[in-house]
Amino acid sequence: MSNLKPNFLVIGAPKCATTALSMHLRRHPEIFVSHPKETFFFCYDEVYSKGWDWYLSLFKDVDSERAIGEATTLYSSIRAFPQALPRIVKHLPDAKIIYMVRHPMQRIQSNYVEFLSQGLTQLNFKEAVHEIPHFIDASCYHRQLEAYRKHYPKERINVIFYRDYKKNPEKVLQECFEFLDVDPTFVVDNPSEKIYQSKGKRRDLPITNLIRRKMPGFLTIRNVMPNWTRTIVQKALKREIKAKPNWDRETREWVISQIQSDIESFLHTQGKPVGYWDLNQ
Repeated sequence: MSNLKPNFLVIGAPKCATTALSMHLRRHPEIFVSHPKETFFFCYDEVYSKGWDWYLSLFKDVDSERAIGEATTLYSSIRAFPQALPRIVKHLPDAKIIYMVRHPMQRIQSNYVEFLSQGLTQLNFKEAVHEIPHFIDASCYHRQLEAYRKHYPKERINVIFYRDYKKNPEKVLQECFEFLDVDPTFVVDNPSEKIYQSKGKRRDLPITNLIRRKMPGFLTIRNVMPNWTRTIVQKALKREIKAKPNWDRETREWVISQIQSDIESFLHTQGKPVGYWDLNQ
């Protein structure tokens, strides 16, 4: 069993382009990112129960890479998974932390589409925002970051703004390489490539929900399918989500009332103007 363990984690936030970031980091010859990028080891009890040796096995293919990491976005969801951070501190007390954020209202919209596509909700957008705490919590960036700052010093936390990444991915990646103490002069091919996006996602049909509930091992069967088979099944059992959800005035105002103070504190600590994100857009 390899004794190598991660020395960096990408902790989120969900739906903030961490998949694209992780793929580009993986292209650096001195960086190893686990397959899959999200192990869920520290947040899900059933995964954590597999044990530390199982977790280390995910990094057995590390060769000469200096930076070793994974990217589970739920690690920043400290209210939904209060056990994750203590476990991370216990096992990886010296890790470096990367936290990627985007416009909090847009993040919620994208997160809702992801929930639809994964069959995690059948609620409409307004109902889901009010009834599923995760959507609000995951956009409270200050709360999540401050929890990590109690255990990890400022110099071991790198906050990335999606707007900066989209505008100049080369610069942001170089800064990440410097943060991870690998060659910062390495150039990633096509760093603007869109690795993962909400467009084209599909949601469950009613029959699909029934199958999920009634068929034992549905997710296991799905995960072992060849990609071409999975594509055919998805087209048969899901319909395309053609448009992102829209805010009605009441729901937008309610969400802003929940997150505004947190977001202002977060922007202040990051040296950004309070109006960096217009929550009404």
